[in-house]
Amino acid sequence: MTKEAAGAALLGCLVAWRATAPAPTAIECWEAAEACSQAPEMVHTGLWGSGPDDVWVVGTSTGQRTGTFAHWDGVTWTRSPGAGLPPSWGAWGTGPDDVWAVADRGTVLHHGRGAWNASRSGTIKDGPLLGVWGSRSDDVWAVGAHGLITHWDGLTWSSASGPGAPGGTLVGVWGSGAGDVWAVGKDGRAIRWDGASWIAWPTGVRHHLFDVWGGGPRDVWAVGAGGTILHFDGTAWASSLPSSGRSDVVGDLLWVWGSGAHDVWVVGWGGTILHGDGAAWTAVPSGTSETLNEVWGTGTANVWAVGRAGTILHWDGHRWSALRSAPRE
Repeated sequence: MTKEAAGAALLGCLVAWRATAPAPTAIECWEAAEACSQAPEMVHTGLWGSGPDDVWVVGTSTGQRTGTFAHWDGVTWTRSPGAGLPPSWGAWGTGPDDVWAVADRGTVLHHGRGAWNASRSGTIKDGPLLGVWGSRSDDVWAVGAHGLITHWDGLTWSSASGPGAPGGTLVGVWGSGAGDVWAVGKDGRAIRWDGASWIAWPTGVRHHLFDVWGGGPRDVWAVGAGGTILHFDGTAWASSLPSSGRSDVVGDLLWVWGSGAHDVWVVGWGGTILHGDGAAWTAVPSGTSETLNEVWGTGTANVWAVGRAGTILHWDGHRWSALRSAPRE
């Protein structure tokens, strides 16, 4: 999976196309802790909100190698200062004054009282953190390159360890509660927190997995490279294909989110958007060919998708439409 128009996709590093050499994958970029593109474009990679009038988008300006932050107040998008802050890859929070973003160099960013501030995450290694999720304000997990796992207990971030050999980059994290948390990543890796320790779970695939989300402990979805869609029913992971019966027609899938078991969205390479109604997956026109990195919403008629080149799309319950103008200062 690569991340530029030469034939692969993205999610964290943009991969610059080179005709004379194969482009590195996004995971290879993350593990090297370097950008793979110097293209001067803004890439949205993280999305979270507390409601319809409080939505944050975080990302990176790939030319300047700084973080980007934009906020939706229900009427307009406003750019938030990001100078001096590292590129950011994911976001999660509990409310308007408690929003976390994870970033390069093992950095976590927190938004409260109107400003973003950076702090160290307690990780032993210095690679990028790529995913963040929590069950409450004092129980937040972040994962990243080389299998980084760190936990916030309301006072400090502390490094944790997962099962298996080190070096298995983790990209996505989600849980149904404090005692049931999933993380997924490189080579089909999936691990689960049971409240006491992280346990490895076989997925049956070797494709990289980029995100995980569920409607409950017996209804969990994971998506990844090569159009991979997996479902966990409480007992085992199994493959789930789009309605075409072929996974290769949709390219790499980078994010999954739903409002419930019968309303699940998946986004990915080349503007791909799939919708799951609990019985089948259907391709939905996005109106863009830009790769989409993340999808999130507050309900069936208010869903956002963001991605490359500053792309922001909105679903109103009937169709996807692009933001008419870029987020502004």
